[in-house]
Amino acid sequence: MIEPDDKLKNLFDEAVKVARQQKHEYITLEHLLLTILNDSEIKELCQKTEGVLYADLIADLKSHIETKLNEIKTSEDVFPKRTASIDRMVNRAFTHAIFSGHDTVNSLHLLSSMYAEKNSHAVYYMLKNGLTKKIVIDYMTEVGSDIGEEPSTHVSSKQASKILKQYTVNLNEQAKANKTFTCIGRQDIIDEITLVLGRKIKNNVIMIGDPGVGKTAVAEGLAHMIVNNQVPEVIKDHTIYSVDVGSLIAGSKYRGDFEERLKVLLGVLEKNNKAIMFIDEAHMMHGAGSSGQGGVDLANLLKPHLARGDLKVIASTTWEEYRKHFEKDRALMRRFGKVNIDEPSVDHAKQILHGLKDQFTGYHNVQIDDTAIDASVDLSVKYITDRQLPDKAIDVLDRACAKAKIFDAFKDVQLKDIQEQVSQISGIKFESIVQTKTESIEHLGEKIKTQVFGQDDVIEKLVDTVLVAQAGLKQENKPIGSFLCVGPTGCGKTETARKLADGMNIPLLKFDMSEYQEKHSVAKLIGAPPGYVGYDDGQTGSGQLINELEKHPNAVILFDEVEKAHRDVMTILLQAMDDATLTSSNGKKVNLSNSVILLTSNLGAEDMQSNILGFVDGKQHDGEVDINTFFSPEFRNRLDAVLRFKPLEKPVMIAIVDKFINELNNHMLDKDISITLDMTAKDQLIEEGFDAKMGARPLQRVINKRIKLPLSKKILFEGITQEKLNVTYNKEDDVFEIMKG
Repeated sequence: MIEPDDKLKNLFDEAVKVARQQKHEYITLEHLLLTILNDSEIKELCQKTEGVLYADLIADLKSHIETKLNEIKTSEDVFPKRTASIDRMVNRAFTHAIFSGHDTVNSLHLLSSMYAEKNSHAVYYMLKNGLTKKIVIDYMTEVGSDIGEEPSTHVSSKQASKILKQYTVNLNEQAKANKTFTCIGRQDIIDEITLVLGRKIKNNVIMIGDPGVGKTAVAEGLAHMIVNNQVPEVIKDHTIYSVDVGSLIAGSKYRGDFEERLKVLLGVLEKNNKAIMFIDEAHMMHGAGSSGQGGVDLANLLKPHLARGDLKVIASTTWEEYRKHFEKDRALMRRFGKVNIDEPSVDHAKQILHGLKDQFTGYHNVQIDDTAIDASVDLSVKYITDRQLPDKAIDVLDRACAKAKIFDAFKDVQLKDIQEQVSQISGIKFESIVQTKTESIEHLGEKIKTQVFGQDDVIEKLVDTVLVAQAGLKQENKPIGSFLCVGPTGCGKTETARKLADGMNIPLLKFDMSEYQEKHSVAKLIGAPPGYVGYDDGQTGSGQLINELEKHPNAVILFDEVEKAHRDVMTILLQAMDDATLTSSNGKKVNLSNSVILLTSNLGAEDMQSNILGFVDGKQHDGEVDINTFFSPEFRNRLDAVLRFKPLEKPVMIAIVDKFINELNNHMLDKDISITLDMTAKDQLIEEGFDAKMGARPLQRVINKRIKLPLSKKILFEGITQEKLNVTYNKEDDVFEIMKG
């Protein structure tokens, strides 16, 4: 860190005193120049140099301060502030000192930097009295404080070391200190990078991959291999310097400062034949350092160096940023050799984490169970779908280790700890993650059958498909299951979806397709097209369906009454059922491989409930014609099954009555009230509520009218609490009597 020397600090103190004596509100260049000229070294320079009128210069400055600075006088004794010209001069002095390889800034640096303020009285008086910039520069050269008009790229080894330390990070040193991760299982990528670096010209690599796939880790891993002498001769003994673009830009207030710094840095790296420049997030090169008013950015400054082959560069960026920036700048793109970094497989990711185990245990001082490492990968793949391996698995493991270190010293990191972290990151209930596949689906069919009645065949087909998927025998890149549920209204299609989600302990995402009847409304599902309102909106631009799946990648997705949706929705669903992915209009992707897709429809319901007249055997029509007419063959071909729900029959209604009454009792638990219906009451409810065409919904309305309404009056007006009530039907009065039990 460069600092002003002690003498310079005293000069500023003296300038403040001069300004306060004159009651000036500001410190100007003239105040500072007067104190600089009183410095013994500067005084000696002026007096021994022929043509410099030292006494006249001092007199002019004093006269100017005493007579011509009356505008900045103040009636009060205040601490004077520095002018903008002072700040500019100081900034230039520091910049020059840095690139000259000095540890401190002295009065000579200040004096030489003052000449840039050409319109100031200070410069006018110096030139008037013969003190030119050439005199100052020549003297600085003589005493070893060489500063020219521009920093020179020809610097000493000591200066080069300081520049590299200030604006880069030495990855080789980081590797030696074990501060970076080793690269495991990426030898093919390392070989490809080495091949490009070994070229005579355009020996520059750009790594492209999704965020989190390990681009930076590859560069750090290459540094580890260089340190351990595991690389070919072409890059043996090389050093990888990661450029800190932020440090290059920081403090470069004025035009040209950034260019000066970069020019010197590139000169140092080019001079070092065994240097490799690493630029992480390379898309930042575009616009970096540019003032926006014709200034040259980092990308354009690099182009000549990249083409010659004097400088080896490794850059990294994402596909999105590559298309956005590099493909538009063809001149920059052709100077790089492209290397694709793909997401590692699950097995490869586990291999990586097992290889990093010692580094985590050493840093956190905890022990890590092997099952925890495997779970970090498996659970992150299943529940964290918006990020890539191995980054998301490493984050999960690191979080679990950190928690163990902070809250449970010396505790082993086990499977439960990983499950907790995945739950916190994904927002999925801890119970859902802890519950094994076997536990969640062992009695799935029985659970659903206790809530959905008269549809045993349909439920068994649905559960059988789920069992196959959960056993790991389903096709890769497919949802757990895709089903079309057809049948009359009120027969239990939507309820089956709810109970399936409850049984599997995963959320239900319901979309009413009546909201997507128009072509333009399809955009609400997957986002607005480019050029339309909302396209760039991060929240709504991706669409309702994409946003929900991003939050709940493991869910039952219900598209209710799908026949009402616009035909474009069917096209979207084809992609979901075919390869278990959906892409929003702005490019965001979600994975549905851990989801169940259910589509409900009332198509053919009328035919299914009526007997066909004519020369047939009287069997009920199954609605096949209507289904085949509406849904295209390619759509039907992607379904795992068409689940045909039967109209409810009267004997089933008793179970449905019991279900509705149980739900009512659950609502009254806080009031400690419960009701029981005798058979006369049940029979009457069934008599009034049964409708083969309408299903169970009329029964619900009858219960609301005949049971809930009088019960509500008793609670509100009679104040009944903590009661067990019996309900019977009085046929003579046609009333349901609610009595205390």
